[in-house]
Amino acid sequence: MAEPNVQTIPRDYIVELEKEKNVEVRVRDIFVPKTNQILVSADYCQIELRLLAHLSGDEQLRKRILGSPDIFISIASSIFCVQENEVIMVVILF
Repeated sequence: MAEPNVQTIPRDYIVELEKEKNVEVRVRDIFVPKTNQILVSADYCQIELRLLAHLSGDEQLRKRILGSPDIFISIASSIFCVQENEVIMVVILF
């Protein structure tokens, strides 16, 4: 593939201008489609869950997918009985 995958580009980047003064830059916003074209973004991480919800017909899972921008946060909030805005996502890289 000649072009980079947009998902490998960070969503946000913090620019430190001065001491204790930072600016958040939405890096992916710099990508603008050409005239009469659209830019589509798909979250590879959630594709399996979306297929599972569709194929299984699980109404709870389908409602969570349709009602929340992040299915993993939605599921975690349910498991730990907290609000979605209280869920802290931790990424472990090996």
